[in-house]
Amino acid sequence: MPGTPPLLPFEVSSATYFRPECSHPQLFQTEYKRSNRTKGLKILRCFPHCCPEHIDRSYCGTSLSVRIELSTCPSAASKEPPKCENVAVFARFEAVSDVSLRPSECVEVDTMVAGTQSEDNLEGQWVAGTRDRPSGLVTTLRAPEMPSVDHISLVFHLNGKPFSRWYYDWESGANKAQRLMKHVLKSYIVEHCAVDANDNFVSLTSQQACKQLYRVLHVVKSPEFTVISYRRAPSDPYQTALLPSHSMSGDDILAYEGTQLSYASVTVKVEPSLTRAEQAMQDRSLELPHVLSPSTEVPGRNSEAFDLEYSNVVIMPVAKNLALVYSFARWLPVSAYCQIFDKFIEVAQHSVQEAFVEATGELCKLDSLIRLLYEHVQSHKEDMLRWIQDSQQFETLLVVLVQTMQWLISRETRTWIQNYLRQNAQSILNKRTLRVCFAIFIQKLQDRLDKEVFAHTKLRNLENVADEVIAAVYSNSYFRSQRHQVRQILSAQDVVGWAAFVAQMREMYISVSAPARAPRSLAKRKDRRKCDSSHGLPNFIEINWNTEWILDVDEVCWQPSQQDIKAGNGCCGNSDTFAIHGNNDTTTNNDEDLPSVFTIFQLISQVLRLEVVLDIQASTLHLRSTLGVTGPLDCMRLVLDGKERTFSQFPNGVASAVNTGAYGDYIGEMRVEGSNRLVTYLQLFTWSLSDNDSSYNVRMRIECWRSCRLCISGDILATNLRGTLADAEVAFFREMPLWRKQEAVHRAHEANGLKQNLTTGPWKELGNFRLSYMKL
Repeated sequence: MPGTPPLLPFEVSSATYFRPECSHPQLFQTEYKRSNRTKGLKILRCFPHCCPEHIDRSYCGTSLSVRIELSTCPSAASKEPPKCENVAVFARFEAVSDVSLRPSECVEVDTMVAGTQSEDNLEGQWVAGTRDRPSGLVTTLRAPEMPSVDHISLVFHLNGKPFSRWYYDWESGANKAQRLMKHVLKSYIVEHCAVDANDNFVSLTSQQACKQLYRVLHVVKSPEFTVISYRRAPSDPYQTALLPSHSMSGDDILAYEGTQLSYASVTVKVEPSLTRAEQAMQDRSLELPHVLSPSTEVPGRNSEAFDLEYSNVVIMPVAKNLALVYSFARWLPVSAYCQIFDKFIEVAQHSVQEAFVEATGELCKLDSLIRLLYEHVQSHKEDMLRWIQDSQQFETLLVVLVQTMQWLISRETRTWIQNYLRQNAQSILNKRTLRVCFAIFIQKLQDRLDKEVFAHTKLRNLENVADEVIAAVYSNSYFRSQRHQVRQILSAQDVVGWAAFVAQMREMYISVSAPARAPRSLAKRKDRRKCDSSHGLPNFIEINWNTEWILDVDEVCWQPSQQDIKAGNGCCGNSDTFAIHGNNDTTTNNDEDLPSVFTIFQLISQVLRLEVVLDIQASTLHLRSTLGVTGPLDCMRLVLDGKERTFSQFPNGVASAVNTGAYGDYIGEMRVEGSNRLVTYLQLFTWSLSDNDSSYNVRMRIECWRSCRLCISGDILATNLRGTLADAEVAFFREMPLWRKQEAVHRAHEANGLKQNLTTGPWKELGNFRLSYMKL
């Protein structure tokens, strides 16, 4: 045992828990739920309380801080302020019956470090406090004529990371005494010291020091509370009904033999690649009764959606995690990536070069695109850095998001998604089989992301990435308006992503069963057929249009609007006015008008390489991206008759119905301008179903220039108002014709007394663009 410690020149006069900038009246609760996590870890929910508000995750809660008041001992000879560099704080949960450390007791530093929680040691019992060290720019409020030489305040933060987990591995029991056991959070204020070989205290820097210790100076504890199991806690009927009735083992790895499934007059063979665990999921879904008993049915719920949840309860959290990552990537403007701009450009270049090398065997220059993005990022960099709280952790999340988007549009991922959708397309004819396909797809998607992307990052898996997304949303004021969307995802009673999956499978089934709807020249590009033979011989205009085109990335131009509402002439912008602005140019666009990196990667998959088939006689235009997720006959089909219409697929094969009513509306027409000069005009609409999003109108002009260039120019308009639809209109939004949607925008504009522009109407022009394509 160490000898008698020397008297300290200071003592702990007081120590208390608190939450900085928290207005909640109560810091601790009298009872906490505890849930099991992966690897047997247990975590307290909503500890010490929900701040700033509750989120439907097992780690809901917040950090804690300890304020320590040090004062000089009366017996101390020196009157200098107390030195506190060796003071530290360690906290842990304890049952009131546990044996605790007491003041003056010592613990070896190595022992304490080995038991401290970290990313590599989640089972550690100790939570290390991080000392708050104010910036040098922060000045003290204490009057200079009243210096304090005998008193100092310290602040240590416990679990300072937003929504950090509060692990507590106490073993409970079924008896009443165990269930009613009281617990506390104890924070030990310690001094770092050292002893020599004879256990005599020496200076930390002494050559005789052979063992380092933490000596307890003071203990602060929380009010007592009880811990109950999350499973035993009262829950609503929905949570009760979702409790799985069968255990599902993921350890069985037995190949599933091919099975013939009949759908009306069509027979399809399921790929023999299911593991026994996936087969168990399928069997469990097929055995589910059609009607739920009254005791488990939730009033007001859609029975089909509830049936899906019940049978696939395992994938519910996976689907929500995917939705969180997807939504966050859409919310982040490109300027938010200012910290990792070089990494972002590197990834974007790789994605673009992959397509170029495959098509031309050559590398392309991206100087103009890089300069364009760099100027936008730099113009908003200061604003972005102002609201980023934990810059290092946020930077890690940004890198992971960029790598995820690169993975999503990579050739390997696109091939996997395409094969899976095509092999299971006919499952759309059987609801229960379709549910199984969805469940397996979601699980495989998570497994691939974890293995091919997240495992090579600090976050390691999808669950941790989703946790970081929630932490970023709730810790940064920039995302205040998105917090309710996070809560909607977490508390969703329908399976997130199910409707989008059904829409995509429906389009794939139509494509597989009715390939004649697309020109065969798209499927047989190697033969360089000019058009479907049923439409007769192609004319020279169609010969010039109908081929494969690749974007000249160095010619991409984007000119932001210089005014809130900018007047123009004609349907689309004048291509002669396009230019890339320098850093000295100023615009009225804010960061909300900037595209997200997700949008940029989406555009890469949509417009980088296009196969075009124009049929003048039928007044149709087919556009197919070779970077799509579907097959060679899946394309965007546009009727150019000047009428309001709806397209079913984007050029990359993604169904427009993945977001009900938001995509698909368009107006297209052909015009002959000059001698043998055919021009196509398009207006594409994206409608907002959220109060936090804008509706967009993309107006473009497409022309084949001198038989060797395909030029697409136009402008992008956005509504001046957020949430242009009334609640009553949202209910039947999908069935509303285009003119009714436009009318809703006009009404919302007029209701706020805003003046309309003669050219753009109730829209704000975001900017003009120009794309130029080369023939392959």
